[in-house]
Amino acid sequence: MADPLDLLALDEAKHALKIDLTDNRKDDVLPRYITAVSRFLDQRVGPTVAREVTESHDGGDCEIKLRHRPVHAVTSVTEYRGGTGSLVPASSAAAPVHGYMAEPYAPDPTLLNGVLVRTSGTTDTRWAHGRQNVTVVYEAGRYEDTASVDDRFKQAAAICLINMWRDQQQSAGGFGEFDVPTAAFPTFALPKAVADMLADELWYQRPAQVW
Repeated sequence: MADPLDLLALDEAKHALKIDLTDNRKDDVLPRYITAVSRFLDQRVGPTVAREVTESHDGGDCEIKLRHRPVHAVTSVTEYRGGTGSLVPASSAAAPVHGYMAEPYAPDPTLLNGVLVRTSGTTDTRWAHGRQNVTVVYEAGRYEDTASVDDRFKQAAAICLINMWRDQQQSAGGFGEFDVPTAAFPTFALPKAVADMLADELWYQRPAQVW
């Protein structure tokens, strides 16, 4: 069964690996490779297929920084004061309110970068002091589902998959006068071509450490 966060459908993976679509001999193992590559790229560029995340943050500062970016949409923000929670509305330059303002994500301004600034009208203020007293429910990621993923990310995933799939491919190597079956194992997970393709979105650390 395909993982809903996969960047490639099974047929797309077979096309990348030049496997006939009617050939099902590797259908038990190929989905595992697709999911592994997809999760690896999520780690390096942030979530691609949208997924719901709920997390809590300490208050007391002007900003809270969500752990997964980019952000597709913020569903709700709840701020707790003295054990009582209240929903915090979204604010904007056009309609400033006592709420929060979400900053855009530079590579794609239609998304958010995960920074939520507490506002009072047009002025920054502070989130209520407390430990884990600000709870945010949001959709992390860029695209609604696997089918919606942009070609650039699909091609990056395909290149990574081709690289990782080498341990499933056998060739013959010479040993004296005999041909001996050999397998080539990948020695790196992120090909340079992928690093170049996604240079504007690439993280060099895990999401929890990026801030």
